[in-house]
Amino acid sequence: MYGSGIISSQRESTHIVQGRPEIQPFDLGQVLKTPVKVDELQRVLYIIEDFNQIYAAMEQAEKLAIRQ
Repeated sequence: MYGSGIISSQRESTHIVQGRPEIQPFDLGQVLKTPVKVDELQRVLYIIEDFNQIYAAMEQAEKLAIRQ
């Protein structure tokens, strides 16, 4: 488990271990569409294979932003 809200919150970590949030594969477009409420346990979390997946998504997002 990794993420600022997960790593710093015992409740969020327990929530994950108990299998309560929906776990989906990482997809930047979907992540950006997912509403986040910092005062509630997350209903959906996204899993990555490695940090390179995030770096690649950020490069893709940067290219899209430059085109617009």
